[in-house]
Amino acid sequence: MSNAVDGGPAAEQSASLPKVVVVAAPKGGVGKSTLTMGLLVSARQAGYVAVGVGMDPQNSLQRWSSFREQQRSTPQGADLVNVPVTSLNVHDYRRLRAMTGCDLVVVDTLPGVGEAINSVISLCELADLVLIPTSSSPMDVDQVVPFRKNVAGNKSWFVLNSANRRTRSFQKAKFGMQAAGRVCPIEIPKLEAIPDQFLRGLTVSDKSEAGCEDFGALWNFVRYELGLAGRSQAA
Repeated sequence: MSNAVDGGPAAEQSASLPKVVVVAAPKGGVGKSTLTMGLLVSARQAGYVAVGVGMDPQNSLQRWSSFREQQRSTPQGADLVNVPVTSLNVHDYRRLRAMTGCDLVVVDTLPGVGEAINSVISLCELADLVLIPTSSSPMDVDQVVPFRKNVAGNKSWFVLNSANRRTRSFQKAKFGMQAAGRVCPIEIPKLEAIPDQFLRGLTVSDKSEAGCEDFGALWNFVRYELGLAGRSQAA
């Protein structure tokens, strides 16, 4: 992983250490990569030099980035913001703080922790902010509550993903998580358009599709929590 990051001309590169956001969960399929992609695009659109770091062995973030570069090479995708993505082993988490030339690093972690539990705990301690995505499924909630307590720590927020606010399970999950930790006030709804964009290297924020307001609100929440000042919009 290179220390220097080419963020392009859209935003002034930062000489200070970047803010680090870790997106972590005790299991796969809860929206880690989706949240990471949405935050990266929203940050770049807001004028920040944001870099994605993929630690998931499935390489979801890296594959999305490859699809995105293909899109950006076409006339239809010429206006897409550049989102640099690199790979890093979770055990090398200390290298995140050595990255220069960017304002923000968003880390898509491996599903669960397994034998890497000590490195994941240390990664969360290093982070400025930890987001724990989860559905409202009782099985998912049952796992994220102890994950926050034992792994993610006090810098973490639960983020309800694929949320249906009208269901009883959603309200029950939200109340249960509020008793165990902090719950992000922004929920990401369950929309077909969100996963459908993956193979195109896009997010719903790229084309102002349904759900883009929710990701924009999540980015504003993250920006506020990190204490990042406003920037001019990326070209």
